Amino acid sequence: MIPRLAWRDERYGTGPYAWITAGLNTSTAYVRLSRGLACVFDTKEHGALSHQQVGHLGFNEHQLWNAVGAHLAGLADTFWVRPALGSDPGQLLKGVEVQARGHTAAGWLAHPQSFQKLHQHLVATLRPRHELTYYVGDGDTLFAFDATARQVAQTLGWDRLMRYSLGFPLLAVPPRTPMRFT
Repeated sequence: MIPRLAWRDERYGTGPYAWITAGLNTSTAYVRLSRGLACVFDTKEHGALSHQQVGHLGFNEHQLWNAVGAHLAGLADTFWVRPALGSDPGQLLKGVEVQARGHTAAGWLAHPQSFQKLHQHLVATLRPRHELTYYVGDGDTLFAFDATARQVAQTLGWDRLMRYSLGFPLLAVPPRTPMRFT
């Protein structure tokens, strides 16, 4: 069982257009993490599990989420990191690409137990000057940058940027342009 971070469009509630992440539908079992983000449960055999499949396992969504989170947190003895590199030297800010044993690193953001361990490890290792900004790239690759969300967004855009908040991922949002009345 692999937790996967998935994107939702909150404007559509639970309808068929709510999922931004491809391959998910109204029967997909999930736990809402924060506005626009959810945890879905993948298996190699079935892909994303439905509510019915989770029930056949003897769990409800929150029970399965907690079991998967505890399992991941128990694996938090090894993280592999390498410098985040862009296509041009010096393109990206100071940061690392994260690999985690046995799972996609982005899945570690899908439960507070595992995200807290990952975040604490990266803070202790990187000793950031700024709040860490996380970016989930294609294929659920995970990057952590010692830079503000605005700085990272200048290179990577706002769509997949997030920050850590009490164990949960929060999507970073672009600053609003002030309205001027004439």
